Amino acid sequence: MKTINAFVKSIQAEKKRGWTPETHPNREGAPSYLRSLEEQTAQVLMTGTLGTTFYASGEQLGTESMQVLTAMRKKDSGYLARALVNAREQGFMKTLPTLGLAIHSAGRGTTKQTFEIIFGRVILIPDDLRAFVQLCKKDIIEGRKGLGGYTHDAARSWVSEKLTEYWVLKYGSNNSDKPTLRDILRLLRPTPTSPAQSELFRYIVKGELGDDPSLNPKLHAYEQLKKSTNEQEIIELIRKGRLPFEVVIPVVKEMTLAIWTELLYQAPYQNLLRNLAT
Repeated sequence: MKTINAFVKSIQAEKKRGWTPETHPNREGAPSYLRSLEEQTAQVLMTGTLGTTFYASGEQLGTESMQVLTAMRKKDSGYLARALVNAREQGFMKTLPTLGLAIHSAGRGTTKQTFEIIFGRVILIPDDLRAFVQLCKKDIIEGRKGLGGYTHDAARSWVSEKLTEYWVLKYGSNNSDKPTLRDILRLLRPTPTSPAQSELFRYIVKGELGDDPSLNPKLHAYEQLKKSTNEQEIIELIRKGRLPFEVVIPVVKEMTLAIWTELLYQAPYQNLLRNLAT
């Protein structure tokens, strides 16, 4: 009921400002209600897409999303920051919050403090970081040209503090879409803070590992796995390194029932359900 009451009040407020449905036709030309900028922002972040839909192309939706998020940053960057975090954490959205974060960063000094606070809550996985870096460097966002200043510092801190072996295995392929993790490390040049992290960064950039398997056991197990043809050894390496199915299946020459069974113990729920029959 509170939602209905809020909706009624918002429509009444719009009408007091002299607005009527006829002033805002939808894509088919029929009368429609115009949401407030705050509502448009929440709608874009929680339900938006950059792909083509029945009524509009991906280009149209992308342009409109950028216009809404840019207007919201100029009107109230604090509201935009809260909406970005909510969409990522509660709405489980990825692409639009990342786009919104790049747009938020273009506020320069006016948004620096909130940007630094929310960066780690919007950028949760390496794919988020890759998308953010790409958006900043493509020169498509008003006020943002390249990855520099506090955006560069935030990205570098994220890599230094949050990048893990598991993520390097899952997202670190040099055959993935640009920019790759290797591209990002070369751009950011983070300083390793431990021997394990030094080896991790070297592996991303050069594909090299040292002689101590205790530093990055997942990476060492994975490299051994690529050379093994023995079923029992493969199973032990999967178990020892807790290797995810994404990296095991492409490199194992023959997937057996026993190997699939071992993978189920490492599988996320959705992957487990999809592969029960297998």
